[in-house]
Order: sequence, then C-alpha cells, then structure tokens
Amino acid sequence: MNILLLCNYDPYNAAMVSDHINAFYNFSKHNIFVYTQLVRNGGNLDGELELGQFDAVIVHYSIFLSVDAYASQKTRYQLKKYKGIKAVFIQDEYRSIQRTIDSLNQIEADILFTCVPEKHIEDVYPTSLLPKLKKIQVLTGYINEDLLIYPPRRLSKRKFDISYRGRKYPAWHGRLGREKWIIGERFNEEAKKLGLRTNISSDENDRLYGSQWIELIRNSKAVLGVESGASIFDFTGEVSARVETYSSLIKKAPKKNEEHHYEQLKKKFFEDIEDIYDLSQISPRVLEAITLRTACVLYKGDYSGLLIPWRHYIPLEKDHSNMGQVIAYLKDDERLAEIIANAYAEVALNPNNSYKSFIKNFDEIIEDNFLQIEEIFDRNYLESKANKGFTEVSAALHMHRTSEPDPKEFNKKYPFFYVKNPHAFLISKRYSLIRILWSKLPYKIKMRLKKVVFK
Repeated sequence: MNILLLCNYDPYNAAMVSDHINAFYNFSKHNIFVYTQLVRNGGNLDGELELGQFDAVIVHYSIFLSVDAYASQKTRYQLKKYKGIKAVFIQDEYRSIQRTIDSLNQIEADILFTCVPEKHIEDVYPTSLLPKLKKIQVLTGYINEDLLIYPPRRLSKRKFDISYRGRKYPAWHGRLGREKWIIGERFNEEAKKLGLRTNISSDENDRLYGSQWIELIRNSKAVLGVESGASIFDFTGEVSARVETYSSLIKKAPKKNEEHHYEQLKKKFFEDIEDIYDLSQISPRVLEAITLRTACVLYKGDYSGLLIPWRHYIPLEKDHSNMGQVIAYLKDDERLAEIIANAYAEVALNPNNSYKSFIKNFDEIIEDNFLQIEEIFDRNYLESKANKGFTEVSAALHMHRTSEPDPKEFNKKYPFFYVKNPHAFLISKRYSLIRILWSKLPYKIKMRLKKVVFK
C-alpha cells in the first residue's frame, strides 16, 4: 500500500512528536510518503499533490484537523472527496471536542486513533454523531529503541537526586493540569530542606530539548511525574473562553494566592464538569525515564495499566503525606536500583510497548479497513477475499489509484528531513530563546513570517 502521512515534523521541538512520526517511516511494511508542508502552506495541500495516488491518508496528531491554519477548509474538502482510507490521530482531546467531531464528519474519516481511555471513548466520540467511524485506543507514545542504546550511569555518580520540568497550564485544564507543576514546586521546597540535590523547574525559560533533556534524565537518580491529560472535557470551547477572558480582565493573583484564585475560577466556571471523564494516561516522559534507567517518583495513578507502584515506580501521595518514605528510597541506592531494573526489564524491554508493535497493529488495522471499502472493488471480489492473502487482494485493488506515486520524485518535491534520533540533537540556549520568543508572537504574525521564510 502507498500511504500519505500528513504531519508537522520538527525534530528541534519535543522529540516525542518526531519519534511518533518516525515510527511510521521506520517500521511500517507499507510505502510511507511523509508530507510536512501543510502548516507552512497555511493549511493547504500543494496544488500538484494528487491524493488519488495513495491507498490511505493519515492525519497525524501534529496537524490539528479542526484548525484552518493546519488543515484549511479546502484541504478538508479535498480529504472528503478522497476515496481511500482516511485515518486520524488525535491527542490533547480535552479541548473543543465538538469542533473535532465536526471536522471528522466533514472529511468522512474512517478510523480515529484516540488516547481517550476505552471506557470513555463512546462518551467523547458517540456513535450517534460518528456512525461510520471506527475508534481505536492508543497510547500517547511508546518505547523508542534509540534510547535503549544509552548505557546506565552508576547512581552514586549522578549529579541530581531528582529532577523535573513542568509547565503551568491554564486553570481550565483542571486538577490534572495543576498537578503537572504543583508536584514540582511542592516537592522542591520539601526536598531542599532535607538536603536533596534537585533540578526542578516549571519556568518556560528552563525547558530543555534534544540531548540536553536526555542528559538531565541520565544525570538524575529519579524524575518526578504525573499522569498525562486533563480532568476537564471542554466540548464546546466555552469553558476555556470564559476562564481565559475572566483571567485577562482581573488583576493577576500573587503567587501566595494562586490556589485561592484557582478555586474561585473552578467554582465560577467548571466545578460541575471536572472529573466526569477520566483522560489520565501514561506520559511519554515516564517511558523515556524508564528506558534511560532512571527511577520515577509519580503521583499515584493507573498509568494506562503499564506500571505497578513500588515495583516500577515510587508512588507519591498527592498530599505528599508519604514524603518521608519517598525520600528514604531516594537515599537508598540498592532499593532504587531494584525499582529501576524492574521497570526497565518489564516495561522498556516489553515488545508490546514498542513503536514496532504499535506500527504492526496500525498496519493490520489499515489493511483490514482497506479491504472493506466497497467503492474500491466490486462486491463479488469482496465475497472471495477471505480465501486470499492481503498482498494478492491489495494488488488487485490498486486499480482505484489515479497513478502510481514515485518515491524519489515525491521526496524531491516534498523533502522530509528525517532525523533518526531527535533525542541526540544538541539544541543551543540561543535556539531555546528564539523558541520562547516565537511562542509569544500573535498567530497572524507567525503566519506572515512563515510565508516570507518559506516563499
């Protein structure tokens, strides 16, 4: 099969996104054509790109399907008219869900790969609104084999007892969003009093990427962590709009009053909708740390059913009431080494958690759906497909293509600057500063600058 992957590939950014894109390119048994020009073209496909050449089109989660700057109305219409398999990956699914549902219907998507836990998929993406959509639950990330090559450092030689990089999320992300930075601030205060060597920050200026991030993890006995996701599902976007508008109109709360300010916002705007659905899941950062053989101190949680407390990670109560027990583990290299060894052997080396396994399942799902599209072949052939292998069937079905894509010509016209291991990139502080400044620019100015740079 020839599969077109629409994505926003930036190996200088968080490596976990590039890892996910690379997995299709590296491990699929099909021909993957990576198209990275959508965002720089203002959400429009190149006029000479012929979708009819491909058996399937995949919209990666780095492309926000419901946002015109990533996928314009014209692009969504072209996807609607396209007759092959249409699959969409989505993450950060707690915001503007109705817009996502509308865009899935607009392009008449066949498959949705979602990170929403199985028990809530129907609540978030009801069959009544998406009657023809097949929904598959996946993780936010998997084990990257490139990280397995890093040798472990002796615990006694590591510079930090514990490290963490968080981020302050808007209040409308709810409790789970707050946990992502509160764990760092609170732990840092308590740990320093007890003489632990820490490297903990939620300041945007302190964020690390590429090899600098990997070096911090490898040079730490343990890292902090929480479950990924949010505790509020904002179906219409009204919650975020109200919270952000209200917050921008009143005086910013001093740090000592942040908790009170949050409780006020919660009571006014989202108290009755928090924790209705559970979007919590294991974060790719936790898998990174386990693969690099660093211990994890995590708020108690399910972590997608992959981790067992006290065997794969050190559980920290959310009120930090067992801080003494956690500190005792951090100061005992033998007990810490045992947890690290268990997690590495049973999680990092488990083939079911690998990107290879993820892509194998993806290939099988795409193949199965490809054979079910009745518009591609006549019903008589469909009835006999059970006695034929996929290769034989698919070969007969390629008649639906308008032409055969040439990989060399495609890559020449739409270059994919593949980086095998984005974790190994050395990203300078100057580049980090540029990234911070870029993030603060208004969206319209960003789009104008991109048009000039990529003209």
